Amino acid sequence: MNRSTTKIVLLGLILLLSASACSRKGAKNAASAGPPRLILAAKDIASPVEVVTNRFGTAELLVKLSASKAEELRKLSQAHLNEQVELVVGSKVVAKPLMRHQISGGEFKLSFSSPDEARSVADSLSGK
Repeated sequence: MNRSTTKIVLLGLILLLSASACSRKGAKNAASAGPPRLILAAKDIASPVEVVTNRFGTAELLVKLSASKAEELRKLSQAHLNEQVELVVGSKVVAKPLMRHQISGGEFKLSFSSPDEARSVADSLSGK
């Protein structure tokens, strides 16, 4: 190889490595855009959401998901064990639980600081 060919090859390798580094950086930033999310809507609910008060006086929602949304939650909880996820109703994040185990069956409880907040989320999940 002559000297000018060597320069062109080196320049090409530098450009290739730079482009490769930039594309990986973009992918990393996209992946770290935030915690995984489960978006819930009225159509994802299998039976009416119940608002109850537990023995400690905390307002809770009892939620039972449709089969397809239950499977989505199972996969999400399995893939993100010991990670925080966001539960979104409409455009609002209503809970940020830490997935300590896989959730199968599509049934879970959400705790709220007030009965009014629990009823508001229940209404949203009921399509009201």
